[in-house]
Amino acid sequence: LPKKGRQTLLFSATLSRPIEKLTKEFQFKPRKVEIGRRSNPADTVEQIIHEVPKPKKIHLLKHLLQNNDLYSV
Repeated sequence: LPKKGRQTLLFSATLSRPIEKLTKEFQFKPRKVEIGRRSNPADTVEQIIHEVPKPKKIHLLKHLLQNNDLYSV
């Protein structure tokens, strides 16, 4: 979708500064809401971005949640 007709939302409890910087490349006039103190994610937290077409988002989420090899999603 063109930027004018698109809304991008990002929710994260563990958004590192490098990932936050990367997300700004894909956002137009972003707004940020922080609750509590900012802290860096634990070294054991791996952050992954999946670009998925809208019709396949639910399928990917179900797949990730049902994957027994993942500790958390």
